Amino acid sequence: MRVSSVACLIGLAGQISATPIFDGGRHLRFKELTSVTSDSLHNIHVEYLNEDFDGELHMVYGECAIIGAHQAHSVVGRTLVESHAKPKRFVWIVPGDVISGGCLHAFSGSELLGRSSPVSIGAPMKKRQLISDVADSSGPWFDGVAYMKSKPNSAAFVAGAKDKSKSIHSFLRCKP
Repeated sequence: MRVSSVACLIGLAGQISATPIFDGGRHLRFKELTSVTSDSLHNIHVEYLNEDFDGELHMVYGECAIIGAHQAHSVVGRTLVESHAKPKRFVWIVPGDVISGGCLHAFSGSELLGRSSPVSIGAPMKKRQLISDVADSSGPWFDGVAYMKSKPNSAAFVAGAKDKSKSIHSFLRCKP
């Protein structure tokens, strides 16, 4: 009889670790945050289910089955929640090496206040190239005025450009 109880407990423990618990507390609920990108900032919105709650709030990210903040992959932040001041939005600076499929957790001491559904982590967007990587810094890209002054413009070219400018200007003044 004892062996079957142990086997039952082992089976139950396997189910618990394989199936994340999303309503992990009775004090706080995470609003839907399904995907974020690593190495970026994201807002975390929460709802307080127990308006009487006050105390320290320690928010972390890690595997969905963790039972303590010390097991987390990364720390989102800490704050003091008071009855008259309940923050509902937090900023998460997502680390570059964060694991995908984990959950956000809120703890007060060792008590789990709430747990999010799994969060998908995407790769960060590629940064744009620097202009110095794609253009010659001494070329016309950087000093357009000097470049245009160095071009030999004939009197006919200058007169033609002025005529085009006048005709465009008079066209814009005309009303249909």
